[in-house]
Amino acid sequence: MVIRMRKNLKIFFIILGILIILWGAIFLTDYIRIANLKKPIFVIKHDETNSIPTTEIYYGLGYMAEIVTYPKAESKIILKSDLYMFDKFIVGAISENNIHETNNNEPEELGKIIKVDGKLYYETGRDNSEMLRCGLMDGNITSHVSSNEIPKNDNESNFEGDYGFQYGKEGTIEVLIDDKWMVFETKESKEKPNVTEFELRYYDKHPMWEEDERIHKVLDKSETEMYDYSIYVCDGSVNVLIDGEEISLRKALVENIITMEQILEKADKDLNEGNITGDIYRDGGSKEYHYENYTIIKLNREMTIDMTNRDVYIGSKDMKVGNFPIY
Repeated sequence: MVIRMRKNLKIFFIILGILIILWGAIFLTDYIRIANLKKPIFVIKHDETNSIPTTEIYYGLGYMAEIVTYPKAESKIILKSDLYMFDKFIVGAISENNIHETNNNEPEELGKIIKVDGKLYYETGRDNSEMLRCGLMDGNITSHVSSNEIPKNDNESNFEGDYGFQYGKEGTIEVLIDDKWMVFETKESKEKPNVTEFELRYYDKHPMWEEDERIHKVLDKSETEMYDYSIYVCDGSVNVLIDGEEISLRKALVENIITMEQILEKADKDLNEGNITGDIYRDGGSKEYHYENYTIIKLNREMTIDMTNRDVYIGSKDMKVGNFPIY
């Protein structure tokens, strides 16, 4: 009887040892993969966030992996991988890739813009060559800035060519480009964009970004007559999805594809209908709109008797008015 028990015990310890070795091999494989910024193999996917970048949670035998990915083309790049056991951090890795390289490495071109008599005129794509006119020009383009900038001086454009122009009907000028009279008009003369369906897409900042890169000015109030406030993005970047096309927030605002007022009107509607949460502050009426993965802050902070800060900030879902100094 004793011999049989010892034999059974010996078999038990052999099986136990094999299982421990097998578990060790499984754990070591996933450990090495995670330490080298690769997805683990011997795990089951448990959860995934809807935000971009996306955080994926995987469970293995006694350990948990957290993988942060970012969509690129038809695949995903891994930005960060962490391994935990019993809620204790074991090993991790961070990518040196910049998730914003597709948006920020090359400045995005704006549409054609001209500044005349202190006003900005934007291309419409319309040709008014059929109209009879005199041959004298009312002015000429004399200086240029790059295609991703807004002209700051009179008779300056953000495209090449010292073209002549004539004043058209109120709020327009007509520029002779390649023997065609192309119509440019001010924002005031253009109709309000009729976009009804759009989606803001907020992209988190890369883990390797420095602290001083966390606030980025999208549009300064001095660049346009449309707004008496500036617009900022914190800890990332923002695009707008309209009719299946995703463009930067700056391009959408500068070219009047959508207005900041429309974005804020939608935020007010979403808040009133209970689709999002929000807060109103007693500093003059600053508002917070908290979406699933981003926050919009519209300041209305009274600085002095004659000065009020009305700037707009878009940032992470946890951002609040008091999180950083906005003065």
